[in-house]
Amino acid sequence: MDGQRMIGHRNNEVARAAAKKAFLAAFRNAGVVRSACAAANIESNATVYRWRKADPEFAAQWEIAQDEAADILEAIAIDRARRSPKDGGSDVLLIFLLKALRPHKYRENVHLSGHVGVTASDMAREADAYLREQDASVASSPPPALPPGDE
Repeated sequence: MDGQRMIGHRNNEVARAAAKKAFLAAFRNAGVVRSACAAANIESNATVYRWRKADPEFAAQWEIAQDEAADILEAIAIDRARRSPKDGGSDVLLIFLLKALRPHKYRENVHLSGHVGVTASDMAREADAYLREQDASVASSPPPALPPGDE
């Protein structure tokens, strides 16, 4: 490469590194790829997804930024859940937080018990019999008539 192209290439790498840094900072705060791209003056979401796929270090930083964004949102949710509904609080948010933080106590549990009376092998035998019956029916049927001109 000649000197001019090397300088241009280096400038592209510096610009890309700055754009990645700006995206990650915005992503930490927004938690939304599109918003972070806009804040970092990156035209397309596809660009950052391409970077994430091609650059393992950027992908790792992305995961950290996403976790930090989730921490911020979780703190906001906890704050809102603690307030009374008349002060902007949310009972629904409180329920979701309790389910997330104490699933053993607050998640929906469905317990099924009983005896169905049919085993998997019984069902397989019935399915085989049905398929043999269908095959015999098709084999004994005359072929469909062709429309005139297709004979």
